[in-house]
Amino acid sequence: MSCLNTRLYRLSRARNPPFFTAGISDESACGAVDMYVLGAACEERKTLRALDAMLTELARVRLHGFSEREVTNAVKGMQADIESTYLEADQGYCTDIRDEYVRHFLGQEFVSGQQYEARLNKTLLPIIKREDVNAVAARLTHEHSAVFKTVEHKKWHKESAMRQTVLRVAAAEAAGQIGPWQEPDMPESLMKQVPQVPDEWYTACGQTPPDPNAAATTAAAEAAAAVVDALSPSPTGSGALRMQ
Repeated sequence: MSCLNTRLYRLSRARNPPFFTAGISDESACGAVDMYVLGAACEERKTLRALDAMLTELARVRLHGFSEREVTNAVKGMQADIESTYLEADQGYCTDIRDEYVRHFLGQEFVSGQQYEARLNKTLLPIIKREDVNAVAARLTHEHSAVFKTVEHKKWHKESAMRQTVLRVAAAEAAGQIGPWQEPDMPESLMKQVPQVPDEWYTACGQTPPDPNAAATTAAAEAAAAVVDALSPSPTGSGALRMQ
């Protein structure tokens, strides 16, 4: 879902975008039914255009899948979020823990501590392959018990027009008229060289300029070391997946 959300985000930032925002998420309708929800917020009277764009991207994923770069970036983003959540565990809201236990009681959601969850994700995320992601994405289709819903201030589009939009995208997919995702050539960094802060700025703020030759340990390095120590497998040989 992270890969698809990234594509939808880029579409929303293009010139004359089909929608303002769009995204996909998984939700639980009840204890026995899970569902994927794809939604968008668009300009008034542009509902059909937004629907066409979202269904086209779903069809593009089913036909061509995601690239290796998209999957890699998604995994890196998830790993960064997990590490951040672990480091800030003592700064979380009690309502988040409460909601987790409620979901466990109502939907049998697995409950684990922050440390075990971080270890679990660190162990499993690197073994997820592009083929695995594309196999799951291929199941995202409107043909499996889908519901289409629009919310407008005034009814600008009829149900028949929405049905025609769905059928038109399906016909284009069946005919192979939807090409692969054209990923823009994005540089790794916007700056060729990171600018250095002049020593005069430190002096003006009453601080001592850092010594470029000193191997000082920064707070970021300490935090990274804490993550490595906490997420490393236990020396007992049980591996990272053992529940403590």
